[in-house]
Amino acid sequence: MSQELLSIVIPALEEGENIGRCLAALDSALGGLPREVLVCLDPRDRTTRSALAAGPIAARLVESAGPGFGRALSAGFSAAAGDVVVVVMADLSDDPALIPKMAEKIRRGGAAVVSGSRVLAGGGREGGPILPRILARLAGASLKALAGLPTEDPTNNFRAYSADFLRMVTVETRTGFAVGLELTVKAHLLGLPVAEVPATWRERESGRSKARLLRDLPGYLRWYLTALLRL
Repeated sequence: MSQELLSIVIPALEEGENIGRCLAALDSALGGLPREVLVCLDPRDRTTRSALAAGPIAARLVESAGPGFGRALSAGFSAAAGDVVVVVMADLSDDPALIPKMAEKIRRGGAAVVSGSRVLAGGGREGGPILPRILARLAGASLKALAGLPTEDPTNNFRAYSADFLRMVTVETRTGFAVGLELTVKAHLLGLPVAEVPATWRERESGRSKARLLRDLPGYLRWYLTALLRL
């Protein structure tokens, strides 16, 4: 594993409208920082692959073993060579300018997981449906109060992970978006430090969201109960 190398993992399903702008935003925000960018393609994808094939890109394509957000991230984590692995959404909802600060909390602060927190002062949400926002706030506040989870935004997937931590765990979520919660709970139960930085999430301007509340809710509930019951 290379020292001081950021691995940016971008799960992608039908993000042809956004992937080019996402990669350009990463280049602008990260400047000359040593990094690799891994675009993890869902096998059902068509548009992202076509957009990337249209011209030279500073990214490596990683093929997921099957459909689903969790499988895409697992493939990206396995392929990552960096000491810090950061998950970034292809839809431009995350602020890449925060990545260096998140990496420092791992490299200098010793954190295993760093959450981009929409709840901390200085963070927030711009747009998006109201029900998922309410449920996320309730889940975060209750997990902090009842389970001692050291972040009030455990469901956001804009996260940085220590590569050492990722080698200790297996991503069990396959098709839903509960990966961020799963890995945060696992780090906490292992007694590893979890940190956070204020982050603003912005509703996508192009393409369709892949999140589905009814589909994803059982996965979130599983890891919510795991944290509460310390299973």
